[in-house]
Amino acid sequence: MSKPLFKISLLFFVVLSFITVIFNNEFALANSDNLIFTQLTDGYWQVWKRGVNGDLKQLTYSQFDKRRPVSSSDRKKIIYRSGNREIFIFDSQSGTELQVLSKLGWMMDPIFFGSDNKIIFSRFDSFLEDDSDLWVADVNSAESEILLRKQGVEFGPSLSSDNSKLVYVGSQGFGKSELYLLDLKTKKEKQLTSNYTVELYPSWSPDGELIVYASDESGNFNIFSMNINSGVTVELQLNVDTGGVLGV
Repeated sequence: MSKPLFKISLLFFVVLSFITVIFNNEFALANSDNLIFTQLTDGYWQVWKRGVNGDLKQLTYSQFDKRRPVSSSDRKKIIYRSGNREIFIFDSQSGTELQVLSKLGWMMDPIFFGSDNKIIFSRFDSFLEDDSDLWVADVNSAESEILLRKQGVEFGPSLSSDNSKLVYVGSQGFGKSELYLLDLKTKKEKQLTSNYTVELYPSWSPDGELIVYASDESGNFNIFSMNINSGVTVELQLNVDTGGVLGV
């Protein structure tokens, strides 16, 4: 498959995921061959999987809400947060669910970082609802450290496929959030958007050249793509109303 056709296919798959979110009241994240998402099931938001052939499988059954599930690179584990901002890891092979880093307080948006043991996540200040930083931790040893600290709320991290760069959302006020790029080796940071609107849920293309994200820049939430090297942004004209689904 040629690179342009591959990128179009990738964007189509992300858009399809976004439409699934809106019309089925789900929050979904795509990996290479299926969708991992949460759906309200018997009173709780549970993790489900949808394969490329449309088959659905419920993965979790514990009685608490799950949010923002993300698969490990080998798809053997899934990490997510609870409605109380605790972090859990689900083992797809054994079906077991384990809470990790319970002493760190409020956390959200966990993702795997290079291995099944290390994760990156957003951690809230113990006393401030509107202040969070990005942290990295080893879930086995429970050792953790600050990856990025700045004023405001930092959340929604997404890693490039080579684990060298991190795109995330930074917000310093209600109704305004921007995308930032962090080089994990040099720790140099670059602001990617500056339009005083809301940008959410950035995700990388496998080749590391594009990110896709949701934004209300045009009035309604649409999907946008951005070329990291050129900064060129393309809006995919969905023109849909999220109906409050974004941010569940």
